[in-house]
Order: sequence, then structure tokens, then C-alpha cells
Amino acid sequence: MWLAYPVYRTACKYMDSIYYLKRIELLPDVPQIPFPTQDSTSSLQGSEFPPERHGKARPSRKKIWKKVLFAILTIIYILSAGVAGFLYTDYQELLPNINQYAHENIAQDSHIYDRNDVLLYDVYDQNQVNGGRRVPVTLQDIPKVMQDAMIATEDKTFWTDPGVNVASTLRAAVSGNGGASTITQQVIKNLSHNTQHTATRKLQEALQAIGLTQHYTKAQILDMYFNVAAFGSFDIGVESATEAFFHLGSICAINNTCTPGIARLEYNAKGQLDPILGLARASLLAAMPNAPGIIDPTLGPEAKQLALARQKIVLQAMITQHMNLDGQPITVAMARQAENLMANTNFEPYPHTKLAPYFVDWVVNQIALQLGDGNYATGFDLLEYGGYNIRTTLDVNLENYIERAVNQHLNQPDYQYYPLNLRGNMVLSTQMNIHSAAVVVLDAKTGEVLAMDGGADYNSTDPEVGGQLNMADPPSWNAKIPSGRPPGTTMFPIDYAAFDQNTVTNTDNGQLTIQFPPDQALIDSSNYLGKLTVDKVGQTGLRNMAQSLGLTTPGTIDTGDTMLNFANGQVNASLLQMTDAYQALANQGQRVPPTGILDIYDRNGKQIYHYNTAQAPTTQAVPAAVANHITDDLSNVPARADKFGDDQQISFADQDPQCATSLNCKYPVAVDSSNTDETEDGNTTIGYTSNIVVGTWVGNVNGSRMNSAVVGTTGALPIWHSVIERALGWCGTTPTGSQYFHSDNVSCGPAPRLQLSAQQ
Repeated sequence: MWLAYPVYRTACKYMDSIYYLKRIELLPDVPQIPFPTQDSTSSLQGSEFPPERHGKARPSRKKIWKKVLFAILTIIYILSAGVAGFLYTDYQELLPNINQYAHENIAQDSHIYDRNDVLLYDVYDQNQVNGGRRVPVTLQDIPKVMQDAMIATEDKTFWTDPGVNVASTLRAAVSGNGGASTITQQVIKNLSHNTQHTATRKLQEALQAIGLTQHYTKAQILDMYFNVAAFGSFDIGVESATEAFFHLGSICAINNTCTPGIARLEYNAKGQLDPILGLARASLLAAMPNAPGIIDPTLGPEAKQLALARQKIVLQAMITQHMNLDGQPITVAMARQAENLMANTNFEPYPHTKLAPYFVDWVVNQIALQLGDGNYATGFDLLEYGGYNIRTTLDVNLENYIERAVNQHLNQPDYQYYPLNLRGNMVLSTQMNIHSAAVVVLDAKTGEVLAMDGGADYNSTDPEVGGQLNMADPPSWNAKIPSGRPPGTTMFPIDYAAFDQNTVTNTDNGQLTIQFPPDQALIDSSNYLGKLTVDKVGQTGLRNMAQSLGLTTPGTIDTGDTMLNFANGQVNASLLQMTDAYQALANQGQRVPPTGILDIYDRNGKQIYHYNTAQAPTTQAVPAAVANHITDDLSNVPARADKFGDDQQISFADQDPQCATSLNCKYPVAVDSSNTDETEDGNTTIGYTSNIVVGTWVGNVNGSRMNSAVVGTTGALPIWHSVIERALGWCGTTPTGSQYFHSDNVSCGPAPRLQLSAQQ
């Protein structure tokens, strides 16, 4: 309809001109009406035609043809001017769209890395209809063989055409079936997201392609194409397909400079240049945009055969167009080698892995809320398409070790030290009904979350295991577990710290005099400590202390024994918050809020956020003297035999046997473990050195009761001991010669890269 009116106007002018020319007898093929002659005058008397005038000669045939030619040229000019005028008007109207498309922020995946730039997860729209992986690259990263293969099959005149192939565009517009588009037209189609098979769309697309060519270089247009065209059933852009088909992922440095996989297209697994391999991969990739949802070789054997058939067409086009490979013309023999390489390649679907899944979910939730100004859905959309690169605080080697440790201590024969009736090997999940666990590891100086495991199996459907529910920091919307589980007697060090409310200043010498509760109350985790705290400092004093340590407390209006229950560890608290509270005790009373993100870069590589570990945001939550006093009590292993028996997992006696019997220990560690009234609460252990804090929890996510023989250290303490030693550089399977040593049977794996020292 958009072309109907100007065509109609032009056609009317054309018909008017024909009618006029016929009337003046300038068109020889128009039938002539016989005018009356002198001889026939009598017979035509009374006719409507007047008699012929004498003395006027007919024009010569030569003059007639001159006038005819002039008239035809006039008509062509009128037609051209009319159409051109309209097209120019339409072009002017479409010009803003051209600029918008060229400057459009092309959707890009966001990537989440660990602290050492190991990819944990790529965030993209996983909707099968509109989604897809998008990894941007620049043309300078794309090998020439890839560029040649693409141009050979999609647009052999790309470097010289004005953006359109006129004959192909008109044919497609008339047929309404599309096809035959140049690379530039395909860029317009992909950026405009208009895939209608109509003449209107094809003509508008052609106009915009011409405009794009006038405003941008061919190299820029080709760059756009490689990033917006579909190269697979779920891969937008050549880089994502390269990663999916050939497992050539980006290699990134700490400064966020990345080398994309496409740059290594011509290199084999040994890092050696292999031009034929490059030709094979490039020709297969160049085949994909023709029918990406059908011939994607990762879809199965039939799709692979279709892809190989299309690859032959690409290779033949490269030969026909006399393209070169490594300075030599591509031959039939080279093409056959390339075909054989891809025929013998095993194409597997892209493994959308998710390392440290509980931690990744936790980080994604924080970023989405910030990007969306509190609206998670809006923020998550921005994250999916925004192309952010996020470097986190997590060490994937430590995280992987923790996952192995949880599985070993819960689901494999595991040596129990205490109590005596449990001593020996036991499988806790089957014999003690303990099916899940959570672990948090913090840097005591900076608050960095070095590891976070929220459950025993992220993919489990067992309600006792909990699947994707993060027990390290349960979501606030979960009615069953609004904020974690009761921490039991691990709350008592916080109670003890609340006594700083009774700190007074000695006006004689300016020294601080602190009134401490009895040390034995903390050492033994005596149940009366909670009541003593509330009685001494009051509900407000306890609440203020807890909140200064990052703990969420009951509301300001209390009824009954709410704060007393809180002081006794009978109110839900998340493992992350509890571990964070202990972080202040480990750091001489200075609290640093937990953080999971070190750096965020935008799609252009610009750093938009950085966490300065050298200037972590600290507050003096507890007087240093109070924190140190608590640390001394919690690391007094000989005095805690009544609570822990001879279970030396509360110490590093396997590294220094003296730690089991003397305060003169080479590697002191402060730790407390829970005793709870109800076996459905689970067990908690939290402990620390001067530079690292580890919290663990075991139990059942659905609240089912553990075996009544379970004590407060069962499960949680063994996991804690394995994890904190691995974080410090040791491994529980390494023989030490200590009488207190039993291998924890957890495979060491690669050492964590935390820059922490085992020397305390």
C-alpha cells in the first residue's frame, strides 16, 4: 500500500500523455480515422466531421519519430522522477532507523567469573523462541579465512556492491518469498527484527541497506553481521557458535582483556597453526546462517549431514571465486581435507555449565536487584542482554573441594570421633538421616566470600536435600525457611560480645575496664549465658550488638521471651549472617559486610565497579579487647574437653599435636559448635583464624528430624575441619604422623589461590 499512491499518480500521468500523443497523430500504431476528401464530400454531407482544410501539409515521418522519442524520454523522466522522489522521501524517513540500528547495543551475554577469571556461568536468555547465546567479537579477531568463507557463500560482491543486489531484491519483492539478500540487507533484517515475507519489507530493507553502506564502511558492516547473524539453533553471532561447535572459549586476563575463541579458529589443540583446520571450521560456520535452526550439527546426525552438504557448497564457492588459503589458491584437494575433518568431528550440544551454582544464584540476585532498582525481573533482563563481565570473590578450586567434602562426610563412610557410641565409620545420610549441608568461607580481613555451598546437590529433587534452595543464605520469601535455622549455642559468642555495653572508662588513667561474664560459660557453651546476657544488658543492648554484627534480629516490639530465645540461639538465622558475625571476632572486632563481587565491566570493557580490598568498609562492632577475649576462650582446646571430648577436629592437632593439649599451639583456631533442642534444626559449626572464617551447617532442608543419637558436632564439625584446613593450604588426606590424624578421604584437587598463609 505504501507504493500504491505514487505509482497510481505516475500511471495517470503516463496514460494522459499517451492519450494526447494519440490525438495529435504522433504514434504510428494508433488507428487513424479517415478524414473526408474532396471526392467523397458529397457522400459525407451532413457528417459530424468538417471538411478538410486545404493548404496544410502533413508532417514528415522523420519529424514524427523525433517527437515520439522526445515524448518517450519525457515519460521515462516523469516515471523516474516520481518513483525517485517517493523513494527519497521514504529513505529520509527510514534514515533514523539506520542510525539506530548501527548504534544499537547489540544484545550480549553477561559472564560471571571466579576471582582468578575462571568462568562460572554465562547469563543469557534461555527462551527457545527469542533467546540465544550472544558473545561479541570484533572483525580484527576474525581470521581472513572466516571472512572469505562468509562472503563467498552469502554475498560475493559484498566489497563492491552498494548494499543491495537490485535484480535479486526485485525478484524477492515480486515473489514475496524473500531470499537473495546481501550481507548488508541481512544486517538490517537482524537488527530491525523484521522477518515478514513481504514486498514492502524487502524494498524498505534495500533502502536501509543502501543507507547503511553510505554511512559505514564495509568492514564495520561485516563486523555487525558476524555479531547479529544466527550461526546455530541457539547461537547468535559467530563467536558463540565457535564456542559451541569447537569448544574454543574466550581466554580472559585479570585486567578483563579477552581473546575470543574465533581468534584460535586456525590453531589445533597443541596451539599450532593449521590452515586446513581453519578452512574446515570456517566453511562449516559459514554454512550455518542459511538455516541455523535446521543444520546446526549439534542437533544430531541428520542435522550434521545437512551441515556437511552445505559446507561443500561454501567450499565450492571459495574455489570458484579463486580465494586463497595461507597464500595458496584453495584447491579441490584442500576442500576434501576440510570436509573430512568436519565429517570426523563429534559435535556435542553446548554444555551450559554452572559452577558454584548456589553462589552464582546469590550473586545474580544481588546484581539484578541493583540493576533493576529493586525490581528483580527488570534487572535480570538487563543482565541477560547487557554484556557485563563480573569478577567475583569466589575461588573455584576451594568451592569444588567443598562440594567433594560435603559429599564425602554425608554420603560416604566417614570416621566419627565423638561421642563414643558413634565412633568409627558411618554414612550419615543413611544411618543418621542427615541429607544436606551448607558452607560459607569468608576472608576475615576483607569480607570476601571465598566459597559458598548452599546444599548437598543443586540438581536433587529430594525435599530433604533441598535442590536449588540455598541454605547458606535462604531467600526471604520462603515461608518454610524465612531466614535459615536456629544456630543453637553458636550464638553464645555474640551474647558474650554484648557485654561491651558494660564497658566503663577509668577516669584515672583513661584505660577501658570491661566487665566480662564468666569465661567458663562461653567455654562450656552453658545454656544460662543467654539469660545472663539479656538480664545484664537488656533486650536493646543485645539487639544493638547483634545488628552491629550484621544479624537480623526480632522486631523492636517484643512479646514474651522473644529476645531470650534469640540469645539462646532458638531463633532462625542464616549461616551467612552468623559467619559474618564471627568475622568481626576474627578481625579484632572490626566488621566488614560480606561481599561477592570484586569487579564489574560493561560491554565496552569499562570498569564500572571495583571492590578495593585494601580499603574494605570496616566498622568497630566489638571492642578489640572483647573480640580477643572471646577468641582466647574459643581456642582453649584443653578447657573444652567436657563439650568436645577427645574430638581434635576442633583444633589443628593433625598439623601440630601440641594443639590438643596445650595453649602453646603453633596453629591456634577458635571454633564453636551448636547444641540445639530440636533435631530438626540441624547442626552448626563456625570457627576462624586471624584471616579466614568458615561456617557449616548440616541437616534436612524440609525440616525432618535427624537421628536422636546425633550430637551438635556430628557432620558439621568434620566438614568445617576439612574446609578450613584446605583454605589454609593443607589437605586432610595428607599424612602428618599425628596420633590425632584420620584421613578425611576428600580428594585434594588443585590448591585454592587465596594468598592466605597457614602460619597464624
